Amino acid sequence: MSDIERFRVVATLARTRSMTMAARAHGIAQSTVTRYVAATESVLGFALFERGPGGASPAPAGLPALTIIERIVAELDELDSLGGTAKQSITICRTAEIGLPDHLEGAVARWNREHELQIEYRIVDNPVEALRSGEADLAVPW
Repeated sequence: MSDIERFRVVATLARTRSMTMAARAHGIAQSTVTRYVAATESVLGFALFERGPGGASPAPAGLPALTIIERIVAELDELDSLGGTAKQSITICRTAEIGLPDHLEGAVARWNREHELQIEYRIVDNPVEALRSGEADLAVPW
């Protein structure tokens, strides 16, 4: 996988704070998320995340790097859109407490591998506000 794809996974982990959710969002195994994070941390020379029973939280020293990684991903997506090659996506926002059935998660991962239109999940505090602000195309509030 390319550095940018690794950065995409790292950015998703920073947003969701869950290896499992990051893996599902990208249609990869949780162990692959772990390898991508370890490879990125190895190149940078410091930890991006602190792992614990509650998930993966950004490490204090990793916060500036995570901000840059998220900006790189966003800038590359914007650059792709200038050439008309960017993938179209639908963003579904929900709170961390709202789970989605495993079969739906698997179906979305398969869809994303096979189609140009991509479905992205985001964990947010207020899905309805994310919908109102344009951050989400669909909100699952409860």
